[in-house]
Amino acid sequence: MRALRRQAGFGLYLAVYDAVSTRDEAIRRLAERTGRTPRHVVVTPGPASALDQVLADRGEPGGPLMVHLAHDYFGSAADRPEQRDATLGRADAALLSLNLDRPRWRAALDVPVVFWASQTQAALLLRAAPDFFDWRSGSFCFEADDRERLAAAFADGARPRDDGLPGASFSMLADDRRRRIAEMETLLDESRSTSGTERTRADLHVELGDLYAFTGDRERAERHYEASASLARGVDDARRRALAALHQGDLAQRYAGPKPALSFYQSSLELFREVAREAGETPQALRGVSVSLDRVGDAEAAERGPAAALPRYAESLAIRLRVVERFGETPQALRDVAVSLERVGDAEAAERGPAAALPRYAESLAICRRVVERFGETPEALRDLATALQRTAAAQAADGKKEAGLADAREALRLLEGVGERWGVNWQIRDDIEKTKRLIAWIGR
Repeated sequence: MRALRRQAGFGLYLAVYDAVSTRDEAIRRLAERTGRTPRHVVVTPGPASALDQVLADRGEPGGPLMVHLAHDYFGSAADRPEQRDATLGRADAALLSLNLDRPRWRAALDVPVVFWASQTQAALLLRAAPDFFDWRSGSFCFEADDRERLAAAFADGARPRDDGLPGASFSMLADDRRRRIAEMETLLDESRSTSGTERTRADLHVELGDLYAFTGDRERAERHYEASASLARGVDDARRRALAALHQGDLAQRYAGPKPALSFYQSSLELFREVAREAGETPQALRGVSVSLDRVGDAEAAERGPAAALPRYAESLAIRLRVVERFGETPQALRDVAVSLERVGDAEAAERGPAAALPRYAESLAICRRVVERFGETPEALRDLATALQRTAAAQAADGKKEAGLADAREALRLLEGVGERWGVNWQIRDDIEKTKRLIAWIGR
């Protein structure tokens, strides 16, 4: 939460809690630590967008803005079928408005905004409104019902666990995972007795599949992904079918290799293309197509060599450039372009040598620098920049440009060590630092 104390102007944060008492205690301590009285707005699914509801609130400006999702935002298992259909329809519309309203939030608000969501709400939010949350400056997970543990999280020099929240998955300890699985299974059991909950159940099955896959339980993960796909087919929901196929492909890739994964990835790609054709080229739909193209390319490269993947990677890059051109620059959209450039460069390097990849790597590096310059220094942005520098360093050294390669590798090391000093050294940063030191030694040999 130190970031909120320093935040000047607009910034978006996602705060995930396990119980209302945890949330309330965290907000109280946050107000104490920042010395700023927060303003609270409860967002409900309805004709007014979340931003319009925030702007309509006449609370005192100045402090951080706390946006709370109503407890029944996604409906309740106790709802009658017609109630649940209506609630989910309004929620889907509200979440779509989050994606489309991204520029308006920054333009309309000059204070930090914290979205508070339960763990289940957060999983659904990150699936349904990924483009909006690509803007977030940070993610925090409050799971301590124990006041002493929560107090320790706000002590000087300490901070709540920052999950990063890739997709809708959470990095959890074993006890956390078991508790989360039990909670999700209960929600799933409750929803089975109510008709009209197929889409919500499909999402819950994917979330449970992710959790079981993380624990290494392949059989249960497969069962949940297939259940999600079956429910999505029953309501003719191409987007949810595509997501299920993507997860099925990832699981097959992990346990059986690229060949069985490829059919799932190709199915996901066809379905995401269908979504983009029928629902329009939204950032979410286009990103689904590009991610599936990357997965197909990865599997084809493993089966037939890098040259087979280049057309897929190139198409994915073109789509991601179109997203930036049509919908504007966000950290995630720019990062997607940078990653696509690296994929194309890696394939070109494997086919024609390091020199062929240098132009792509240089473009990727320039984009990573732009993210840091425009959106600020975050651990993720700085690590991306360091990774881009590692690639240009290795490629330049292999191309005979030793001094340029050393300069880039040393800059990467300084960045990674800085991340460790400012935000703490985790296993990932430790591995990156060691990798970069080995790169410097290899170039200087």
